[in-house]
Amino acid sequence: GRPEHRLLGVGLAAMGFTQSRPFHRTAESYSADLAWLFDGVGDAPIGTAGIMLGGASGYEIDCRSAAWGTPAETVLLAAADGFDAAFEADPTAEVEGTPPIRGEMTLTRRSNGAMTFAAGSVAWCGALPHVQQMNPVGLITRNLLRRFIA
Repeated sequence: GRPEHRLLGVGLAAMGFTQSRPFHRTAESYSADLAWLFDGVGDAPIGTAGIMLGGASGYEIDCRSAAWGTPAETVLLAAADGFDAAFEADPTAEVEGTPPIRGEMTLTRRSNGAMTFAAGSVAWCGALPHVQQMNPVGLITRNLLRRFIA
């Protein structure tokens, strides 16, 4: 097999079944060329609630890995950390200078114009808003889908 990192930009970093955590935007996410993705989102944590363990990053969390082939053009948009000791980490996912257990939201833009968004967590879908409501997870998902179908 081929590692999912090469296609998605991220791959399995850890699993845990206790509590999900919110994402926090990185400085890179404020770049003018990414404004479309974060339109309406602001600076607040992303995914502070959800039906999968209470947030947007949890259950299975993913991160980048140069060793597993994350493309150089992958941009780290947001990260979640502060997971408890019940999460089991993949030791090959450790990156110097980052928490050993973290979820990473990324965007990979290819030279042919293709883009791959990775929420970096199975719990992302459980943090989508309810009908006729909106939250940062819903805004990012909506903005992304609008860009993909444009």
